[in-house]
Amino acid sequence: MDARELPSPPSLELYALQASDLLDKHTLADAEALRRARKAQRGQAEHTTTGGTLSLADAQFVIAYEHGFASWLDFTTHVEALNRADSPIAAFEAATDAIISGDLPTLEPLLHRIPDLIRARSTRVHHATLLHYVAANGVEDYRQKSPSNAVLVAETLLNAGAEVDAQADTYAGGATETTLNLLVSSIHPARAGVQVPLVHSLLDFGAAIDGVLDDESPLITALAFGYRTAAEALANRGARIDTVATAAGLGRTELVKAFLRTDGTLKSDVPLVRVPWLRISNDPTANLELALAWASVHGRTAIVEFLTQQGVNPHARDQWGRPLA
Repeated sequence: MDARELPSPPSLELYALQASDLLDKHTLADAEALRRARKAQRGQAEHTTTGGTLSLADAQFVIAYEHGFASWLDFTTHVEALNRADSPIAAFEAATDAIISGDLPTLEPLLHRIPDLIRARSTRVHHATLLHYVAANGVEDYRQKSPSNAVLVAETLLNAGAEVDAQADTYAGGATETTLNLLVSSIHPARAGVQVPLVHSLLDFGAAIDGVLDDESPLITALAFGYRTAAEALANRGARIDTVATAAGLGRTELVKAFLRTDGTLKSDVPLVRVPWLRISNDPTANLELALAWASVHGRTAIVEFLTQQGVNPHARDQWGRPLA
């Protein structure tokens, strides 16, 4: 999430002045002020101005939005709390900083001193728990970091009682916004070499391997975002492989063949991908094209050859609308 970082300590008076300055510049049709207002209004569709003008309340909303908050009230409450060292919000923020830096000597005493912290949620619009920050995805961008000891950090949180399948309001919100789903679509833990070990840790603590809706969402997410080793780790731990797209992405040639009739069409009893954010048509042909796309992306040459021989469109596009290479 694109969010500006707050200084320590933050000054509410300064942000009130920033809102007034934004209002003045917007009134003068300053290009940057206009851009900021438009971006905030697009990001929060229900917040609109009247007749193209900007009020002080609108300008305050823009400041709040740019810092990851749903309203000026939420923002000011957060800022005021950060100026009180004993506030739950200040403790949550300190814990998130410790998580992303791998600072266990700070994190562990915080969790011991404030047991309720482990199930607390961010006051920003994503409402993430502390465990979600381990995935380094969907939270404020300056906190999307994966320390080398991320597994120890995650296990510290889980041993303290973190809910392994808690759902945040990251992206569109809903059942797919668990730490596991966010993890297997995140570049930061992958680059740090901790994505796969974290997958195993979350599963060891009971994360739903097939997703909380039993829709294969972790495996589908890993394949869709190109994280082959994470997908293979899920498969090796027992993730269900019952769609032609997941079988193709994982290189399960015999399984792909078993899913097709002799005429190259998908058998009627083979489930279709049903993760809503993927935006794939509830249609066998679309699923076969997705299978071809994932086989291509993940280097499954034998499956690419087999599917094209069966008549699957070689000019199909992947779930992002990109043509196959």
